[in-house]
Amino acid sequence: DTGTLMSHVESIVLFRQLGVQMVPELKQPVVAMPYDGMSQQQFAQRLIDEYKTAGVPADAVWPQSFNLGDIQYWMEHEPEFGRQAVYLEDAEDASQLPDATEFKRLRAEGVRIWAPPLFALLALDDRGAIVPSPSARAARAAGLELVTWSLERSGTLEAYEAERTIEA
Repeated sequence: DTGTLMSHVESIVLFRQLGVQMVPELKQPVVAMPYDGMSQQQFAQRLIDEYKTAGVPADAVWPQSFNLGDIQYWMEHEPEFGRQAVYLEDAEDASQLPDATEFKRLRAEGVRIWAPPLFALLALDDRGAIVPSPSARAARAAGLELVTWSLERSGTLEAYEAERTIEA
């Protein structure tokens, strides 16, 4: 009740004052697109335009989206920003993660950075040590850079390993 919601443009001003890099996520609209005359592509462009209008260099912005179409749009229409676009993975469990072929396809299409929840990047070896997961190894082998976006919904590695064992 006491906070003030900032606009995206206001957040850009603040982040510039703080001298930090910017990692905006283009949220999936909760309305059918196009909405009020705005298409998904126009929505994606608007995000980038607000950084350009503020004079923020592309190398200080890491736009991200769960929508591969947004990433592809930025790569094609705003390549300086698209070069650092982060493709967020929305898999809820290991069975939903891309396989090696899909990672290669994503990289061939120009995707450079894949960002799954933490569970997708880590596994336990036979001694119980934390190691890169098969997905992490496959994504890196395909040439993708990796970052993660969430700790709170990743669960424990024990639960992930139990799920992987059941699937195997």
